[in-house]
Amino acid sequence: MQKFKLVLFSLATVLCCGIVAVVFFKLQSRALSPVEGTSPNPYYYSADHAVAQNGYVFVSPKKGYYYFEVTKPEDFQHLSQSEADKSGFIMDPNVSTLN
Repeated sequence: MQKFKLVLFSLATVLCCGIVAVVFFKLQSRALSPVEGTSPNPYYYSADHAVAQNGYVFVSPKKGYYYFEVTKPEDFQHLSQSEADKSGFIMDPNVSTLN
């Protein structure tokens, strides 16, 4: 009976450590998601849209354009503006900007 309790305790400990590890990594991944005003994340949120950090753009590979602000950043790739320029992307001519 003593060995059974020891095995049961060991399994419970391993399971608990596994759960703690999963929670830790979930929380850590949230900390790495883009948050307003932080770096080196490529964008931050302002009101209802995402704004590219200085030197970064949102790229639409299907259209060949890049943008400084978008409402759905998950629909775009995030590149430095120099990478976008070297790859042949141009700023969307239908979008006005104050930059």
